[in-house]
Amino acid sequence: MHNAGRGQSPAPTEIKRMNSSMPQRRRIRLPRQAYGIRGQIFSVTVCCSDGQSHLDDESLSGAIQEALAGGTLCGHARLFAFALMPDHVHLLAEIGDLNLIDAIARWKSYTTTLFRRVGGVGPLWQRSFYDHGIRTPEDLVVAAAYIVDNPKRAGLPGRGKYAWSTWSPARPVPCSR
Repeated sequence: MHNAGRGQSPAPTEIKRMNSSMPQRRRIRLPRQAYGIRGQIFSVTVCCSDGQSHLDDESLSGAIQEALAGGTLCGHARLFAFALMPDHVHLLAEIGDLNLIDAIARWKSYTTTLFRRVGGVGPLWQRSFYDHGIRTPEDLVVAAAYIVDNPKRAGLPGRGKYAWSTWSPARPVPCSR
């Protein structure tokens, strides 16, 4: 029996026993080095915290759209396509001088700052993100079409805050350094 309830820390063997009964979070990531291969393209989905529709706020969605349209993924990736949805963002990004995990982390931090500026409280994004490595030119076109068509498929208006999707295969948006 452990003594943690009486103000004492449990012994290391007791911690191991307690943790073994807890459900473990499933690992969904590739090896970290896969996210740092310069030129590798990923389709990424970043979801809002707790399924909230934070991007319904036009001030926030406008600021995020401007940052993406300006090529800002914290200066470490090229964007081929993006789409803002009420509760998530789709990105099609090519890895630059920083691995994808760190680039997304910096972008999430930057957009959370934008969220705070418009009065947002609490977390904006979920802890992780979903990704899919693009392997062929055909996969690139399919992923871009999926991203750009996502607002329409969801029945969102073609104008206004959900018109913010773009695809540029010939001239991907360069991120500032």
